[in-house]
Amino acid sequence: MAGLTMAGLVVGYGSTPASAVSFTGDYFTIANGGNGNVGGPTQSANPGDNPVCGRFTCFGYDPGSVGALGAGLIGGQPTAAAGFWVDQFGAPILAGGAVPLWTPNAATGTAFVGSQPDTFFDGPGGSTTFLTAAGNTFFPAGQANNDSLYQAVHWQGLFSAPVGATFTISADDHAFLYVNGALVVDTGGIKALNNTTISNSIGGAPGVLTFDLFFADVFKTDSGLLVSCEGCLDPVPEPTSLLLFGSTLVGLGAVVRRKLRRNRDVAASV
Repeated sequence: MAGLTMAGLVVGYGSTPASAVSFTGDYFTIANGGNGNVGGPTQSANPGDNPVCGRFTCFGYDPGSVGALGAGLIGGQPTAAAGFWVDQFGAPILAGGAVPLWTPNAATGTAFVGSQPDTFFDGPGGSTTFLTAAGNTFFPAGQANNDSLYQAVHWQGLFSAPVGATFTISADDHAFLYVNGALVVDTGGIKALNNTTISNSIGGAPGVLTFDLFFADVFKTDSGLLVSCEGCLDPVPEPTSLLLFGSTLVGLGAVVRRKLRRNRDVAASV
């Protein structure tokens, strides 16, 4: 990083994007309570067996179950599309139409575990693999399987994509990626990791963009997530911010020059 030292003040500028982009993940566990809980014990489309499937089957790639993020952008939740994410009576599991897998909630047995930073994209064409060495498994901490607990995560943070970006996701099970609050990749459904790979692109944009990726495993067989991005970089300030920064340096330089001139005048009068 280049730097400027002036009157005891160190100012950094012109930094090069780092080699990795990291986001913070809020981790949740979802209890597998058997019949009537998330996923259920059988591959049933009956909402009484699988309430997160809504009134329709959600086995296999099943997009269209979510809409835009709710209020409070970067901490918001996906909103449920009509007919999805309901209980056995057809009523939304959470008031307000929020999808219930990333909110502590007794109806789905969802509990907040904690937050941690995760490195996602190594360079502008990086990828992330959330699997164990044993195979296609991404289970809650301390669990060797998902017989009793499922895992859900909401990763969020900031990135830049000055020339655009292409996201590619494979997920077992649900994964929804939002950029600036807009749904970019929708790969909902209970499915094997290698069954469906979805890609979508965004155009180039100046400044900083928000990243919200929601993942949830909701069935008792396997769990995994593969994510890649061509074009994702560390967040960089918008050109207007750089202009303001430059103006600040000019003003600081003028103050220093006035101070030096005043010191010379004092010295000359002594």
